[in-house]
Amino acid sequence: ASSILALTYAGLAWALGQWVRIDIRLRSLRDLTWLIGGSLSAALLAGLAYVGLYTVAGVAAAGDFPTNVLRFWVGNSVGLLVTVPLLLVWAGRYPAWLAPGREVWLQAGSLMLSLWVIFGIGLIEEFKWFYLLYLPTVWVATRHGIVGVTLALAATQLGLIGALQWGGHHDTTVLEFQLLMLGLSVTGLFLGMTVTVRQLAEERLH
Repeated sequence: ASSILALTYAGLAWALGQWVRIDIRLRSLRDLTWLIGGSLSAALLAGLAYVGLYTVAGVAAAGDFPTNVLRFWVGNSVGLLVTVPLLLVWAGRYPAWLAPGREVWLQAGSLMLSLWVIFGIGLIEEFKWFYLLYLPTVWVATRHGIVGVTLALAATQLGLIGALQWGGHHDTTVLEFQLLMLGLSVTGLFLGMTVTVRQLAEERLH
């Protein structure tokens, strides 16, 4: 099972680097689109093979195959889309974020506040408040581009994992939050990249 995951994601890395030839610093919408599309596809292939192996071995019930593949695909897709862009974009960077200003602290505070409203009030089902996380994500993306939004998504994912673990949520609820986080990640990454592309274009014009 571990070999399946290693081979699948190594194949994704080879395809993106050698066949598609994206810029691993993610400096264009083309690079990001191929990374997202490739990650979603590779996670699905890995899920089919990984879950299929356990199903054939009798560890997982055959009737649960579609559900298990869906959970695997969503979880691994979120992990890829949150982790890989963060590592690629921040590799070798020493931005001003190492000495954050007032706005960065306000953005971090708004993210923490959104998480607290979602999980701390307990008035209705938490996933119905999830849209609040779009507000700090859009704020960060429009102000700091892909560099900022990758960090914001990673912080959101960590906060979400902590809240779900602390609250002892049912598997169905966890899957709902993972799907919502997947949508937030794709939206945030595309918005952040759009802002970064515009900033790079302005720099070239100057």
